Amino acid sequence: MADYLSAELYKVVHRKYTWIALGLFLGCVVLLTALWWATNSHGGFVPLSGALYTLVMLLSVGLYAPLITTDLVFSEQYKIGTLKNEISYGIPRSRIYLGKLVLEIAVAVLACALAVGLYLALCVLTLPLEADPDGMLMAETSRMWELVGRSLLSAFPLWLGAQGVAHLCFFLFRGGVAAPFAAVGVVAGIPGLLKLLGLLLNPLFLTALRRFTLVAPMDSWDYPIWECWLIGLGWLAVSTLLGLLLFQRREIN
Repeated sequence: MADYLSAELYKVVHRKYTWIALGLFLGCVVLLTALWWATNSHGGFVPLSGALYTLVMLLSVGLYAPLITTDLVFSEQYKIGTLKNEISYGIPRSRIYLGKLVLEIAVAVLACALAVGLYLALCVLTLPLEADPDGMLMAETSRMWELVGRSLLSAFPLWLGAQGVAHLCFFLFRGGVAAPFAAVGVVAGIPGLLKLLGLLLNPLFLTALRRFTLVAPMDSWDYPIWECWLIGLGWLAVSTLLGLLLFQRREIN
């Protein structure tokens, strides 16, 4: 497995797409914080607490980021035939499936750490607290720091679940367009459908079934952290087991 991961990592590192995607991602972070700074420089007021709350609201974007990390590692292997070559070379299918998934998770964690770390650092440096004689703004900022920490702990396993779903879809669908659409359909489409059924047919679709989707905990961030981990790791485990089973039986040509 170590040799396989090393070979896959080499391909990802030497792919221009990797660095272009990372540059655009971090560039968006810099642009957003620059807008905060520019707003304050021209008479506006964006406190650090407001920037922290914005980060919490943006965490849901992480459910769709696996479309990029999966594409970086998988890179249309059905289309160019490299997946068939790996199997013909004698590499076990379980190693192929799990190896790529592990690398995707590693790339996603690194990109997340860079983006969140850069955002927080820039916000702290460019959005200092103004004079706050009553201590109200300081207290709000402290509360937002706590919310950011709790939300990141809750969001991380949900991102892992979404990564498992995206990985499954890229292995199941040969088309470069079908796989992302299928992944988005599972992550966002199923919760939307359950919400609609809950409103039209039975509230249980909304209150019971939708509660265990990846999107639901991010609606209000009031889920216990342990429940977010249960949901996220559950989706990761089920999607991985299903992917291994289907990939073992699939004919690759």
